[in-house]
Amino acid sequence: MGRNGARRDGILEAAAEVFVERGFDAATTRDIGERAGVLSGSLYHHFATKEEMLFALVCDVYTGVLSSLESLDEAPGTCADRLRLFVDIHVRHLIGNLARTTLSLHEFRSLTEEHRAVI
Repeated sequence: MGRNGARRDGILEAAAEVFVERGFDAATTRDIGERAGVLSGSLYHHFATKEEMLFALVCDVYTGVLSSLESLDEAPGTCADRLRLFVDIHVRHLIGNLARTTLSLHEFRSLTEEHRAVI
């Protein structure tokens, strides 16, 4: 991952933490920039809006879930075995990404109608 990719990921992680702590509506780009260690104006190099950051975070959660499902296509065992494996993988993914999971549940309403439709 290049420097820009690492910076973008750091911004998203900071945004997730700030959104969870303050709520999406109360969070500011200044809060996110401070948490990420960048100037708030630098955020716009990676994201056009604060809502775009939220959308990227929610997409990450759902992409992880879909990847979990796809990984089960070739898994051995019965359907019940694969379902147990999916639940295990899914719960581990959600717990491992707790801030993003929380956002996907509590701040989904803050996405634009267009972004909600994509999800």
